[in-house]
Amino acid sequence: EGEPYNPQNVENSKQRIEKLYRQQGHFDVSASDDTIQEKVTYRPEERQVGISFIIKEGEPAYVRRIKIEGLTKTKDEVVRRELTFQPGDRANVDEFEESKRRLRNTGYFDRRASEPVDISLEPGEGALRDAIVKVEEGQTGSIFFGVGYSTESGVMGQAMLRERNFDLFNWPRSWNDVARETIGHYSSKAN
Repeated sequence: EGEPYNPQNVENSKQRIEKLYRQQGHFDVSASDDTIQEKVTYRPEERQVGISFIIKEGEPAYVRRIKIEGLTKTKDEVVRRELTFQPGDRANVDEFEESKRRLRNTGYFDRRASEPVDISLEPGEGALRDAIVKVEEGQTGSIFFGVGYSTESGVMGQAMLRERNFDLFNWPRSWNDVARETIGHYSSKAN
């Protein structure tokens, strides 16, 4: 109240209203469709503008199941333990954002991708909806080779394999497995 009228401020307000509703599970409320409408009333004689918002909030959504897509190496439970929500919880955009941040911080997902981790609620009707967790795995392994020469020992060599996402029960069966997990990740991205 009392501020100069600016249509961009109205759009910004609609975005904030959308976020507030999504924090409370109302994922059908969107600033980009008719679920949030503004009504502008001009009063030229008073040099004032009145703004009202009409909101169709619908029912709040609850997480029915959590579907994880895009895993090739990382185990499902590694992703699930970083999520701050679980089935039965009321959907909350803040919990989705915190979960995305935690997943990105694991270092298992491709930081070069535009969206290495995305969490959304499936579109649809009804209170129970699946949460979709989409991930794009990054390189977690690396291999280093080194060669040196010493007058005392002669030629020396060193090889080091490092894996940050190691599974104790899933050892590489061959050098092809090692190459595919370390070097092959980049070549598949290029295709």
